[in-house]
Amino acid sequence: MAEEKVLKALTSDTRRKIIKILSNSYRTPSDLSRIVNKNKSTVVEHLDKLVDAGLVYKIERPGKKWVFYKLTNKGRRMVSGQPQRIVIILSAITIFALICGSFSFYKYSYFSSTIGMEETLAKSTEQVGGARIYYNSQNQFLLYSSIVFFAAFILGFSGIVYNIKKSKFKGVLT
Repeated sequence: MAEEKVLKALTSDTRRKIIKILSNSYRTPSDLSRIVNKNKSTVVEHLDKLVDAGLVYKIERPGKKWVFYKLTNKGRRMVSGQPQRIVIILSAITIFALICGSFSFYKYSYFSSTIGMEETLAKSTEQVGGARIYYNSQNQFLLYSSIVFFAAFILGFSGIVYNIKKSKFKGVLT
């Protein structure tokens, strides 16, 4: 039911303009009527529908004649358009990729060192026709996995930056 009210409230161009204006600061109905070029009573009707939808709230101070309107958190999310779930998921994947990539690279550098290579070579040698063949697949796997994880980190970080920049310039109501 609440989502239905929000959708109905956003069908009007005037209400969308009001929400955009209120995203910058709180305003009085008189201010809003001048900005949107509508009669004050019309603006108040639109504001009432936005209040009913939970996108805007009314600020009335006792003893003061001015009434201000301000966006609620729900209204702010509508304007910002920031896909918060995507940013959270990308952040988690990015942090995971950075940790895994760092760990893989650390293990790769350990096995590439002389101590690590001796342990690896002792475990991965085979005598074939008088010659020793060395298997170094673990070392290659660690190198390739660290490259993949670091690439995932770079892509994830780029996705986060892109979504944040996109949300600053383009919202649901643009």
